[in-house]
Amino acid sequence: MATEEFDYAKTYSGMEDEELLKVARDATDLVPAAKVALDQELRKRGLKARVARRIACDKKKAAEDSLAEESSGAVYGAPARRHAHAPYHMKLKDFEAAVGEALDSIPEEFRRRIENVAVLVEDLPPQPIPSPPPGHPRRILLGLFHGVPLTQKSVFHGPIGSPDYVVLYKKNIESICSTEAEVREQIRLTVIHELGHYFGMTEEQLRGV
Repeated sequence: MATEEFDYAKTYSGMEDEELLKVARDATDLVPAAKVALDQELRKRGLKARVARRIACDKKKAAEDSLAEESSGAVYGAPARRHAHAPYHMKLKDFEAAVGEALDSIPEEFRRRIENVAVLVEDLPPQPIPSPPPGHPRRILLGLFHGVPLTQKSVFHGPIGSPDYVVLYKKNIESICSTEAEVREQIRLTVIHELGHYFGMTEEQLRGV
């Protein structure tokens, strides 16, 4: 006698929105058929964006909690500012516009492969990079990529797909720049560096980029 297939669609359609959102946040271990049914129900109710925001917030908090122990090479730092020039302060809307321009400058062959990646701007990281060993320069954190590199993704990272994200730390970037042109160039370099991690590049590979 044939085994009756579990009706995931019927199960999810009977859930309240909050219950469905909770399932979506913990969907990593669902079997493919369940993921497909859940994704369809979320789309039907217009909840996909809410799921993405909640998962991004969860991942961001987890990254912040473990930032002091971060050793994956997914952070982008720079030597602390040594010259006497005052940092150049850019308005948030201009900074975000410069981030958009940096993303638009990425060659089309790479840009079309970027999927489900949020780029966020924050003033400062939740905690500084740990102090370096004696004799090494102090560094500040300019950006952070948190997520699964493309080279490690599989079918089990979709279709719901918790979004990867890049964070740029505005005040740290400004602190090593003395002109608007320098800020814009540092934004571009930081965006490229962090998206390099998204594409699976190591810190060593990115040094020459």
